[in-house]
Amino acid sequence: MIHLAESVEDRLKTASALAPVEVRSALRKRERMGLATAADTSSAVRQASDERRHLVEYPVSPLVLAQAATLIDKHQLRTLDAIQLATAIAVRDTNQVSKEVVFVCADASLIEAARREGLATLLPE
Repeated sequence: MIHLAESVEDRLKTASALAPVEVRSALRKRERMGLATAADTSSAVRQASDERRHLVEYPVSPLVLAQAATLIDKHQLRTLDAIQLATAIAVRDTNQVSKEVVFVCADASLIEAARREGLATLLPE
């Protein structure tokens, strides 16, 4: 995912302020499941933390939370997934640059919800 984002200009990379916590949680879960070593996980956590400097973090605002609640009802999403998607919608709706917002996610069902919300999507391999 990080390599994918390297080709995008930093001012155009936006993520929910919750994204770094969610990424760390996912990495540690893989470690607990025995899918990654502690050393590999620590390295990935450091790399994700370094990449954070290249992101514009979008706040979890009342607008984002209200949109997330609607998305939960509409698409049966989990809380953090709904917040991530609501953030992308808010970025799209308040976009100050002329670039299309692309929602990048490794969860196929969340990608489908994003598509239904009219976002361009990218499902990394």
